[in-house]
Order: sequence, then structure tokens, then C-alpha cells
Amino acid sequence: MSFVELGLSEYLLRMFVELFFFHAVFMFIYRVGSMKNQLGVMFLVIPFSFLGQIYVEGMAEVLGVIVYYLFLKKNTVNKNILLSALVFSATIPYLISTVISGFILTTPFLDNYSDFYYVILELLIEMCLLVGFIYFLKVIQFSSLLITYSSKFSFLLLSLNFCLIQLYLNLTEYFQLYEQLILGTLCLLFAQFFLLFLLFVREMKKQKKMFEEKFLREQLEHLKLYAGYLEKNQEKLRRFKHEYKNLLFSLREAALNNRADLVIEQIDLLSDYSENCFKSNSFHYSDIKNVKNEYLKSLLISKFHRMENENVHCHFECLAKVDTLSIKIFDLVRILGISIDNAIEEASQVNDSEVYMTIFQTKTQIEFIIENSTRTKKIDISKIKKCGYSTKIGHDGLGLSSIQDIKEKYSNIFIQYKSSQNKFIAQIIIVNE
Repeated sequence: MSFVELGLSEYLLRMFVELFFFHAVFMFIYRVGSMKNQLGVMFLVIPFSFLGQIYVEGMAEVLGVIVYYLFLKKNTVNKNILLSALVFSATIPYLISTVISGFILTTPFLDNYSDFYYVILELLIEMCLLVGFIYFLKVIQFSSLLITYSSKFSFLLLSLNFCLIQLYLNLTEYFQLYEQLILGTLCLLFAQFFLLFLLFVREMKKQKKMFEEKFLREQLEHLKLYAGYLEKNQEKLRRFKHEYKNLLFSLREAALNNRADLVIEQIDLLSDYSENCFKSNSFHYSDIKNVKNEYLKSLLISKFHRMENENVHCHFECLAKVDTLSIKIFDLVRILGISIDNAIEEASQVNDSEVYMTIFQTKTQIEFIIENSTRTKKIDISKIKKCGYSTKIGHDGLGLSSIQDIKEKYSNIFIQYKSSQNKFIAQIIIVNE
């Protein structure tokens, strides 16, 4: 927006170009759902926003928020993420436009510029600042922060900030006080933005604390499952030893009595009993003892428990001790949790459902391999890595894109996906630093 008197054509040109700024920010920070759907909504919104902006300043952003929300909410599990992204996207371009207009008003040498060149200069400066701001959002991984920490409070805070800016600017325009209050307006906007930043950081810390507390509660539940798993294994082993001794005693008696037929019968019985016992999933997880990190161990135990409940056959191997991790454990748990959940969800749709998990650790790196059976012979890797892609109804499709966001925080993580012959393999390598 600008408070310089412009010709009608220049005013409409500036207003039309500025409409795209809101959509550009939103599409960058809210990477949920297909880009095709978002572009469709954008081209639907722009004509109505253009007409609304002619009559009421700020109406374009309001209409954009409403229409985007109505079209995208059905595919969004967490509405707070969508709402916070929309209001944030509406606020930032509006703030940049207002600040640039304020600075231009206080620059005397621009008085000799024609309306057309004035608008072009204003739009170029706005675009440069907007590109720089979007790059800053990419550096701090704002999309990931938005997904993790969005709440009702963040949405209400952003909405209140947007409404106050609109109210103040419309009042100054109505009473024709903007030029007299230009310095105060700029100071107010900077102060408000700084206060908003502080409140947002405070809310993020609060949400992070809640997230960590939830994580710890989940770990406690996982450890309870692990304790139950150990207790069940001990009971099975104790019972197996008891029955095994009885069968050996019967076999010995039959041999002493020269009962060859009975010996063969007892051997077959012993063989069947041993095979059935060792087929138990509990014995397939014995390598869990080599996982020394309790957070990682409890995560794996919880996934074993889930696979047993969903009748997914799991094979787990970890021959060497795993005790050195070169990334934050929260990030590793998120990466593995998403990867294993994806494997379970896909494998559970197949008749012969199987998931293989292998962990290798050497002096230089640790490697996680997760392999699962799939419904299709080959999966399109490029498609599933896109944010918003999901085969599950009502699901945001944030899995692999969330892994990618975490991966970008580290230079020592390498992730590769393969798919062939009804198998999908996720390979995660963490190089020790």
C-alpha cells in the first residue's frame, strides 16, 4: 500500500502486483498439499481480491485468508498450522509495503519522479525485500517451525497484530494524518513487529517445552512396553526351559527302553516345539540389547509392539553396540519414527507383510536400513518426497518432507530411498563428527 497520490492506472498496477506477494509467501511457508491445488485457489482468489481491495484497504488479504482456508481445511489435520500460515502471509507483505511507502514519502528527491517510475521503484524495492525475507525464512527453516509449534495462541496473536495494523492505517488515512504521523507510524510498526517477535519466540519456547514433555511421556510409555517385553520374554524362556527338560527326560527314557518309535516321535515333538517357540517375534528382537540409547531403544520397542498388534512380521538386526549418536536424539527419533511408521502403514496393506530393520555401527558412521513390502511393484520416489503427498485420506503428507527439513540442519546425514520388486528401502547414514 502507499499514501502517495497516484494516477488510476499506476494505482491499479501496484495493487495488482502486490496481490501476488501474499500468495508467494504463503506458498513458500505452507508446503502442504499439491502446488496445483494452491495455484488453482490463487487464480480463483486474485480477481475477487482485486475488486475487494478497490473498495476496502486490506480486503485482498482478508479474502485470501478466507478462501484459502475454505479450500484447504478439508485436507489439513492441524487447522492451526494453516491459519497461522495464512495470517502470517497476509501480514508480512502488508508490513513491507507500508514501511517502503513510509520511507519513500520521507525521500525528497523522489518528488520529481513520474507516477509510473515511482510505482516501479516501489515494487522493485518491495520485491527485493520480500525475496530477502523469504530467504531468511528458509535459513531458519520457518516451515518446520510452523508445523511443530503452531497453536491457537500463535494464530490469535498474528490475527490481532494484523487487525491492529489495519485499524491504525485506515484511521490515519480517514483523518488524513498519515503524512504528519509518518515517523511515528514507522516507529510503531517496528515496535509492534519487535514485540510480536518476542511473543512469538516465547510461545515457541512454550510449545517446544510441551513437545519435549509429550516426547518424554511417550518415552516413558515405550519403556513400560520394554519392561513388559522383557518380562514376557523371561516367562517364555523359563517355560521353554521347563518343557525342554521334560521332553529331554522323556526322550532319554524312551532310548533306555529301546523304544525306537517313541524316540522318533519325541524327537519330532521336540523339533516342532523348538521351531514354534523360536518363531515367536520376541526372539527376533534379542538384538535390542545392543541399542544402548534409551530413547532410541524405547522407540524401537514401541514400533515392535505396534507391528505385533497389526500382524506385521518384523525382523530386527543390530549386531554391534549402538552408543554414539552425532545428531540430537529428538531429531533422530523423529526421522526413524516417521520412516518406521511409513513402513508399517504400507506393509500392513500387503498379505505377506514384512518389515526388516537393520542397524550397523562402525567407528566412522551409523547406518539404519528399513525395508518393507509394498502394494505396488515400484514406488515413484520423486512423488512421495513432495510435501503434501499422501496415500492416506485426511492426512497432511508431511512425513518425508519433514525428514528432509531435519536433514537440512545437518551436514553429516545422508538419506537414500530405493524401490523395486515390491520392496521399499530407506537408508539413513549418520557420519560421526
